[in-house]
Parts: sequence; structure tokens; C-alpha cells
Amino acid sequence: MFRSSLSSMLYRPIIVKRYFLTSFSQSRNTSSLSRHSNLTSFLEYAEQTKLDSKSTYYIGTLYEYTVLDALGRLGIDLKRQGGTGDKGIDLRGCISIANRPAVPVVVQCKAEKKKPSPRYVRELEGSLSSYDYNSEVLAILAAKLPATDLTLRALSISERPMAFCLVAALNEGALVKQFVWNKSASSIMRGLRVVPFLSHRFTANDADEPFIREIRLVEIQ
Repeated sequence: MFRSSLSSMLYRPIIVKRYFLTSFSQSRNTSSLSRHSNLTSFLEYAEQTKLDSKSTYYIGTLYEYTVLDALGRLGIDLKRQGGTGDKGIDLRGCISIANRPAVPVVVQCKAEKKKPSPRYVRELEGSLSSYDYNSEVLAILAAKLPATDLTLRALSISERPMAFCLVAALNEGALVKQFVWNKSASSIMRGLRVVPFLSHRFTANDADEPFIREIRLVEIQ
């Protein structure tokens, strides 16, 4: 059963305290990450090195940074892992809301041109098992296409706290369009709701779109 979305109840914006777990960075490939650390620096690096925009590396890395920025607007602070030792985890970080303890978050990003299948849920569960994460870690599967019904079903019955996040590609505005979590994540996400949000921002092609509709996580009063 999903604890998702639109609520007409009173709410207030999330108050986020920014933390990063130092243990998350121990296995990072620092030599590859030193070239870029965010979306802007990666785009600059890609231009300077004439990186093939059709390569798997470019497409995957671009989407990882896109998701990093997008989830940051929801109050989730993340850092990209990269390297060969990431064990299927692309982003790691933490979210802390109001006076609650900080909760670690891991994210697996899928930039493929097909809808994510239940196999990706199993892969994410395997990644969590390999790291021996406890039940208080929220694992997010992020994709630029909607999940299939079978994928959402697999996520909903998982014993791991998991969520699915639909994040559009950068050239489509990088909007957060969906964020749903399973029953196992209810204790982590208790008191939070997903609500529609109209933002004034610029798209990747610099076209001003003053009424962009995406979602936000908010805390119910």
C-alpha cells in the first residue's frame, strides 16, 4: 500500500537540516569524482573534453546529477558515488525533517528509454543487502519514465523501505512528477505528504515557463 500523494490537509514546508554520513564516502572513487561534483561542473567537463553525448557514461551521469538536483528540491541532500565500487547505488545522502533524527537515503537512477521493470526493484534490494543496511535507510528507485504496474507492485510488497521517484530528463525540465513509497517506509515517512507545487524556473533550453507543475514533500501539521 502506498502512502502517496495529494492531500487537502493543512501543511507546512519541510525544514531540512543538512547532514551527510561520513561512512557513505569511504568507498568512493575520488579520482573520477574530482572532475565534476554537480550538474554544472559535469556539463562544463563534458564540453571541455568533448564527451560523446550519446555515450552510456554521459547519459547515465547526466541523469544522476539531474536526479540529485531534483530531489534536493524535495529536501533530500545527496552526493554522487560513481566508480566501480558503488554496488548499484548512484547517490547517497540524508534527509532530516524538523526535529526528527536524520535518515540516510540511497538512490539508484535509471536513465533508460524503457519503463523500469520489477527487476530493478530486486536489484536495489540486492544492493541494500550487500551493504547490510538496516531498516531505517530509505532506498529510492529514480527513473525518467513511469514505472509499470508490476514494478510498483514489487516495490509495494518489499520488506525494505523503498520509494519510486519519477524525475523527467534535463531537456524535459527535470521535474519531479511522482514520489510514492511502500508500507515498509511508513515509519520513515510518517507525517509527510506529496502535494502539487507551481514553480517559476527556467528549463534546460532557457525557455521561461512561469507555471511549471511538479511535486513537493511537505509535513502535515
